[in-house]
Formats: sequence, C-alpha cells, structure tokens
Amino acid sequence: DLLQEQVILKPGEYFNPIKAQSDLSRFYNTGVINSATYNVVRDSSGDIKVQYIIEENPVIESIEITGNSVFIDYTLTSRMETKVGEILDNEKLRRDIKMIETLYHDNEYIMARVKEVDRPNTSDKKKVLSIIISEVRVGQISIKGNKNTKDFTILREMEMKPGLVFDRDMLQSDLRNVYNLNYFKTVYPDVKPSLLNEEDIDIVLNVEEKKTNSINFGGGYGQLDGWFGFIDLFLDNLWGEGQSALLKAQMGQLRNTYQLRYTNPWAFPDHTAFTGKIWSTYGYSYLGNYIEQRGGWDLGLSKPLSRHVQGSVHVIYEDVSFPGGYEQDGKQISPEYRRGVGGALAYDTRDYIMNPTQGDYHVFRLDKLATWFGGTVDSWKYGVSFEKFFPLEKIDKKNFKQK
Repeated sequence: DLLQEQVILKPGEYFNPIKAQSDLSRFYNTGVINSATYNVVRDSSGDIKVQYIIEENPVIESIEITGNSVFIDYTLTSRMETKVGEILDNEKLRRDIKMIETLYHDNEYIMARVKEVDRPNTSDKKKVLSIIISEVRVGQISIKGNKNTKDFTILREMEMKPGLVFDRDMLQSDLRNVYNLNYFKTVYPDVKPSLLNEEDIDIVLNVEEKKTNSINFGGGYGQLDGWFGFIDLFLDNLWGEGQSALLKAQMGQLRNTYQLRYTNPWAFPDHTAFTGKIWSTYGYSYLGNYIEQRGGWDLGLSKPLSRHVQGSVHVIYEDVSFPGGYEQDGKQISPEYRRGVGGALAYDTRDYIMNPTQGDYHVFRLDKLATWFGGTVDSWKYGVSFEKFFPLEKIDKKNFKQK
C-alpha cells in the first residue's frame, strides 16, 4: 500500500517516461527501497503495461556499533529510530546518524562523527547494520613559549591526556587551570591534525610567561606598632616547578615580626600540596600593655577531592610567653602552649582565581586546640564563608546620561 500510494502514473493515461521515472524516485524516498526499475511491455492487444521491479531493503537482524567509548551501545541504539526486526529505512538511518553526532557534540565531544555506515544487502547471510564512529582522540600535547616554567609543571594541571577523546569542556577547564597558576599573561591552544594518526588531533598549548617574583617594602606609623618598616619577598614558580617561598619581616618601635612560608603544590604525585610556615614575634601585645613573645610553626596538606572541591588538614604548634612577668587581675600571666589540628573544605567554581568574574567560593574551617604534647589551651574554632561572583552588565554611557 505504501508503494502503491507513490505511483502517479495511472491506467488509461498515455505512457509518460518522465512520470515513470518520478515514480522510481518516490519509491526511493520511502527509505525502504534498495533498488527500483521499470519495464514497459506491449501485450497482443497493443496496450502498454508498466511493470515496476522493486527490491526492498533487508530486515535488520542486528546492529553493531564500533569505535564508541564515551557512550555504550545501548545508549546509542535505544535512541535510534532504526530497530532490529524492522526493514532498513534509509531516512530513519540518516536521522540516526545525525542524532549520534548531535549527542556527542552536545556533550562537548565536538570532533566526533559517524565515519562509516555499512548497510546490509539482501544477499548477506546475516543482515547486520554496522555503524563506525570516529571519536577523535588526543595524540600529543606540547607546550610552546615557556622559557622558565618546565613542561611537566603545566601538563600536570591538565586533565586532558594523550589517548583521551577530545572534549572541549575539559580543554577549557584545563586552560583555566593553567592560567590560574598565575605564571602566564596569555594561554591559548592550537588544535592540529595528528602527525602520527590521521584520526587523532594534536594540541599545542601556547603560553606567554610573566614575572612571578616580587619585593615590597615600606614603612609607616601605627598606634599599636609605633614607627615601623617592612619588607616582603615573594618567590614564585621556583626552578620552574611551581614551588613558592614568602619571607615577611616587620620591624618597629613596639613590635618585630618575622615569617617564612614554603609551598609545593605537587609535593606528592596525586596532586597533594604541602605548605609549611614558621614565625616569630616579639613586642607589645595587641591585647594589653605587656610584652609577649610568640614562636611556632604550621604544617599543612591539601588535595583536590573533585574538580570543584578541595580538602586540607594542618597541624599547629605555637608557644606564647611573657618575658616581663606581667600580671592580669592580680595574677601573673602564664605562658600558653598551643597544640592543635585543623581542616577545611572548599567549594570553588571561580573562573579566574586572581580576578574572578563568575562562580562561587565557599569554605568551611574547623580547628581544635587541645592539651596534647604539653598544650595548655583547649578550644574549638570554626568558620564559614560564602562568596559569589557575577559580571555586572555593561553600562551604556550614552543612555545613562540621557536618563
């Protein structure tokens, strides 16, 4: 019935080969026809008979998909209009091919495509529809433009690795991670056909380095510190390996403070960072009119728990003494020995850490001081912070003035 509806050549009409050819095209347009021809036969009475010789597409016995690793076979076949046990419909198959490619592209696998479709023939023993997908994988990743920063310092920040399917969203996230190192003015990729495999692509990451070391110094006068001078020396990306050191010193009439901090963001291969701090302070306390001496250290480890969540722990050790033997409320102030541990969880979706334009940054902190190892302070301290960043709409100066 479906094919009969396509025939525009009617009995009783003069034979028109153009109409007959149009009928063949309409047969093909149904999507279920493999081949179609026609014969013109004149019978003994002189009448013309038109015979259409039709070969339908075979009934599909199985569907085989190869080359897919991002999506399993069921994810694709369950979305396809083409089904096992039905006649192969070319129109449905075209829509299925578009659906598969759209599914990949919507999930940021923008280079994936259906490479080849092998349709079954009626003469095949088993009627198998074969769909071959080219997902396009990453061949090589190279760095260009880095003079001081070592390649591995950059590459370790990237989730994308050779052999993975090219993912635009992952690449954009990796570019943010590299830029957030704060070692570069610009970071941009070049994506090229792979030299080793025509099915793959190579990524060249172009960077332009900037100065990472700084020194600040100055002085002033404050009610709590009196006259003072300070110097801060910050050395970042030491040896091109991402390590940093900070030396701070403040010297004044009433108070002297020294601090040294060292950070290694990849102290361990699993992206566990180490931070160590030592400090020493001598001078008048901010809490009262007496001299105090503080000295201690803090050791911490931090590690990403997921793309946007980071956890950290630290140990604190500090001694606070009062060399002058001062009294408070008639009692001599006793030395304090602070021993404790702490931890934090941070949720961070900021686009650019140094100057965010969008995203969230939420932190929960918890510290416990206890009477371990000679400690004299027993307390809990916790804190929660919530930050949200969003771009402000551009102000139209002309309309703003008119209003």
